[in-house]
Amino acid sequence: MTNVEQFNADVADNANNVLFTMADDEEMGQREQGFYVKDILDNGHESQNFIFDNGHHYVFDLKEQMLYVCEPIPEEYFIHKHLEKVVSDFIDKWSVDVPFIYCVANEVDAKSLIRLLPNRNEKIVFLTNILIPIALKYRGLGKLLVKQVFDICQRFNYRLVLLDVVESFSKSLKRRNAKFLSFDTIEITNETILS
Repeated sequence: MTNVEQFNADVADNANNVLFTMADDEEMGQREQGFYVKDILDNGHESQNFIFDNGHHYVFDLKEQMLYVCEPIPEEYFIHKHLEKVVSDFIDKWSVDVPFIYCVANEVDAKSLIRLLPNRNEKIVFLTNILIPIALKYRGLGKLLVKQVFDICQRFNYRLVLLDVVESFSKSLKRRNAKFLSFDTIEITNETILS
């Protein structure tokens, strides 16, 4: 199979097996159906970088009109995209409409319901804010969302640590066997009951 045939197969396969939301990504580029594309300089040549949802990676040199197959990107690199997808699906399912919350670079801010900061070096996802609208409170949706985020963390061998937890949520998590690292810093573990 030639590089072009492999690329075309990836375009078709990933378009039919989309893993992430349609949001553009600052690092990976403009979002297309099943892949990201970004203009880059590669060895001094203007090129296009293609990153597919399945991790396949190509660079197209615009001057040479050559398509190069690059090393695949490991699945755990995409943890932020998996987290964004879980939160986005949650928002769509429950029709959540919450006000904007400012996030710094590298934070997952999927429509402001939750703020997550994946720390790749320490393999920890920090949950820094969760805001369930009043109309949806007391239905277990906060715990459901935390469980879905935790499941992604487990899949990639990351820890999930909640920061600056409010007192009422802290008490709830204590009853559910969460691991307290400090008064307002709580780790979700396999022993935490989130159902």
